[in-house]
Amino acid sequence: MTDWVTDIANFIRQDANWENSAFAYQMPENAPDPSVMIIPPIKGLQYDLYLPNRYRGPFQALIRTKDIASAHSKAAEILRMLEVVNTQMGDLNVVRIVPTITPIVYPKSDSDLYEASVNFEIIMIDTRIKTGT
Repeated sequence: MTDWVTDIANFIRQDANWENSAFAYQMPENAPDPSVMIIPPIKGLQYDLYLPNRYRGPFQALIRTKDIASAHSKAAEILRMLEVVNTQMGDLNVVRIVPTITPIVYPKSDSDLYEASVNFEIIMIDTRIKTGT
């Protein structure tokens, strides 16, 4: 059984360019270049008391690559790929995912990689969490 974060990573993997390089929660040290990791919010998701199984909140897609131009272009590609409405992603029913800011590319790290961050807002229906009645 998967969860919503893994469902989003699996959705990205359906694209041939990302089939071996999309991860949920953590990215292996030897991940391909480029790679993307889906990161849930540290505070969790908000739920609606009146609409059971409906949740909303932010999440982040983090792209790692060795080239700054690739960091920009791959972040924009993930932004376009995840901007969806009424889409099924595995067991997750996505009402809407929208980017909240343009991609941010950070300076090159000590590991000689660039990281680009894309932040999203999701509204989803997920019966696996079950906070409603």
